[in-house]
Amino acid sequence: MGYTHYWTTTTELPAIAFQAFFADVVKLFALPEVKGLLAYESDSTRAPLADNDQVQFNGRGEQSHETFIFTRGPQDTFCKTAYKPYDVAVVAVLLLAKRHFKGLISVWSDGDRDGADWAPGRALAAQIKSK
Repeated sequence: MGYTHYWTTTTELPAIAFQAFFADVVKLFALPEVKGLLAYESDSTRAPLADNDQVQFNGRGEQSHETFIFTRGPQDTFCKTAYKPYDVAVVAVLLLAKRHFKGLISVWSDGDRDGADWAPGRALAAQIKSK
């Protein structure tokens, strides 16, 4: 099955909170540790997407696995990253989502959320200061 992250939201996420979330994701995408690592799709030259309704990205080329898609609507979904380098961004985005949508999202993983598996993503998310 591969290394996978899972998340569930049972309701549409509030628009204002999603705007603040996507603003933080844009900041994340600009970090030196992430810049150049991501694309919209693995075979695309298009930049990763973060807007009022959706966040979408994958690794580039051979460094990709499944595309990460996070939307405002209710979700019960997952993203297999197979520990590819873009996994760090997936973890960071999920942690930012937990920060912005307290009580509206559940996140879990095949990895150790409190240990080494999530540590790089946790460090990236900590660099993002929300307004």
